[in-house]
Amino acid sequence: EEVEIQGRLLLNRAVDGDTVVVEKLDGASAQAQAQRGDKRLRREVADSEFGAGEGDASKVPSGTQALMESALELAKSFSDPEARPKGRVVGILRRNWREYCGTLKPLHDDRKENVTAFDKADRMFIPTDARLPNIMIQTRHSGNLENKRIVVVLDGWDRFGHYPRGHWTQVLGEVGDRATESAVILHEHGVITREFGDAILRCLPPADWQ
Repeated sequence: EEVEIQGRLLLNRAVDGDTVVVEKLDGASAQAQAQRGDKRLRREVADSEFGAGEGDASKVPSGTQALMESALELAKSFSDPEARPKGRVVGILRRNWREYCGTLKPLHDDRKENVTAFDKADRMFIPTDARLPNIMIQTRHSGNLENKRIVVVLDGWDRFGHYPRGHWTQVLGEVGDRATESAVILHEHGVITREFGDAILRCLPPADWQ
């Protein structure tokens, strides 16, 4: 039986591919949870991690806005009697993290002025796979990674964090470049593209074989 889990709150820090334990919820309890979560997110939009000021709604980051909208949509969805059973993640049995391809979210103009060369900067990484959450990374090469396709691995997700944290491991190339975008597709689907080693090449027949 399929159970529908909507919104970052009820996913409970689970990532696509994880093996999880799910609790079924009835419409009333799920809607109440969504409403409580929405209120909590409204209090936390001024988290210093995002650089938003207290009570300044115009500076709320898009990631936090998405969370708030997700909670509201969740509350509405439970009013549909024909919808699939709803649930929430109550435990994660096994993580299935891998390497993720994507791009850094562009900095606002005011933040660009404050980031100098080789200073550590918190940047938001947006995976190419829309099923994954954004990932916060810290790097001294912020300027060099602009408009690049990069590979990021997850390090952890704090229980009080809005986003998981990770670090970048590889630069694939410029955004929009044909070779780069092809490399992203191959990497996302686990296609091995490295050259064959000598041991494998020795198994091949000679060049003049017929």
